[in-house]
Amino acid sequence: MHPVVSGSGRRRTVLGVVLAVLAGLLMLPAGTAASAAPPPPVPWQDKVSSSLRSGLVAGKTSDFMVRFADRADLSKAATIKDWKERGEYGSATGGRSS
Repeated sequence: MHPVVSGSGRRRTVLGVVLAVLAGLLMLPAGTAASAAPPPPVPWQDKVSSSLRSGLVAGKTSDFMVRFADRADLSKAATIKDWKERGEYGSATGGRSS
């Protein structure tokens, strides 16, 4: 048989549970919430080879390729038969990514 708990006893029990949960949350490591944040961006110097950087700093010229993280949606361009229109469509949408 369950003991009868008065109204004030229930309030104390609920208050105790709430305080226990809050105390448990306070004991979590400080970095727990920050771990969901995205990593910081990589500096551009880490993305360019050292030989290319040193050559450009020395005034030399070089060919290199730039790869962008975002890409424009040019799927509609394949349906455009006229090359001039296709080029205009690519130029108009090339700066926007979806």
